Amino acid sequence: MILDEQVPIPPKENENQVTLQGPMDHGSVPIARVIIIDPNAITLSGLSHLLADTDVHVIAEVPSLDKLDDEIVEAKSCMILIGIDESNSALTLSQIAYWTQSHAQLRIVILSNKFNFPEAFDAIRAGASCCLLKSDITRDVLVRSMELSSLGVVVFASELLDALEDHAPVAEIDAQNHRQVFSQQLPQIESETFLQS
Repeated sequence: MILDEQVPIPPKENENQVTLQGPMDHGSVPIARVIIIDPNAITLSGLSHLLADTDVHVIAEVPSLDKLDDEIVEAKSCMILIGIDESNSALTLSQIAYWTQSHAQLRIVILSNKFNFPEAFDAIRAGASCCLLKSDITRDVLVRSMELSSLGVVVFASELLDALEDHAPVAEIDAQNHRQVFSQQLPQIESETFLQS
């Protein structure tokens, strides 16, 4: 994932969008209001605290997707940040599919406890736009990944890219644009993944 390149700036659509400015500011990139979902209360508090001194607006913290209310998600610019662990992964994937089908504008960022290639791939198929590892994430990378997700870019952890290359070695590298395109491997997903430089 290239974190230091300019990203095209779409026009601001409504007042619900927040503009990020700060240490990662590369222009004003709109990012959604965020709902944090994690079964661990300490992780919920930690993520809220981590994002508190950024311009990301946390609008709700809930322990599971079961507790999520349609009224909260109705905001056009809403994004969901979900923590997945071994105990809730299967249920969470089916709920992601439900929420992304019923709210097309919704962006979902997955934070996983450990890397699991089939689970991460299933999360993207279900509608998640970003899969990252909790243990490897920094605040700046998380915020930047959320920015990219809000623009419609699918973002993968580098471990997922490595595993995807192992499972599908025919992925094409577009070196000029610093991106990797998985057109044959992900037939239902039209996406770009930025590589680490």
